[in-house]
Amino acid sequence: IIEGMWRRSAVGVQMGPRFGYSGGRFKATACYSAGTLVSTTMTGRPVCWTPTVVFATGFSSSSYSAKDHAQPQQQEPNAKVHKSEEEWRDQLTPQQFRVCRMKGTEPPFSPGYDEDHGKGTYNCVCCGAKLFSSETKFDSGSGWPSFYDYANKDNIAEHHDSSYGMSRIEVCCARCGAHLGHLFRDGPKPTGKRYCINGVALSFAKQEQQN
Repeated sequence: IIEGMWRRSAVGVQMGPRFGYSGGRFKATACYSAGTLVSTTMTGRPVCWTPTVVFATGFSSSSYSAKDHAQPQQQEPNAKVHKSEEEWRDQLTPQQFRVCRMKGTEPPFSPGYDEDHGKGTYNCVCCGAKLFSSETKFDSGSGWPSFYDYANKDNIAEHHDSSYGMSRIEVCCARCGAHLGHLFRDGPKPTGKRYCINGVALSFAKQEQQN
């Protein structure tokens, strides 16, 4: 149940929508002046709102949704993902954060995807971008998941890495900048490449069997 209340004030239009549902009642107030958000107050259960249009006449139209029931926002397939360090820490495990956001390396032969032989796709654990396919995965003996090609070139970024006195090619997720691993030129045919990837940087989406 949504009850919209509108009234004018000395600083502009004050908007005080009230939300009612089975979990109780809560209130959020946003105050605008000349189309600019001046202040917000919130009591009770937090809510999310998205102002859309504010008119000089004092009428405003907005869309609201309770935070707990909000639908995930749809993103363009190649849209860049930008988050603060705090947001990444909240989303990832300590090991995932150290590897993906701080350019760390997991120990070889760590439990994970090195010896996994299921069919499906390997995606970025940070943003879900499709990175590699099980079709190009091979056993390199290195202790890290290895692939001789990527699944989507638009989601892979390669940079020169001179850290630790070595000259290497760093592999990152092009969408969110997550560190994935390194590229070496000692892989099998047909590419001769070995994408040596940290298992904690990946999430696996199993291929559904077709009847």
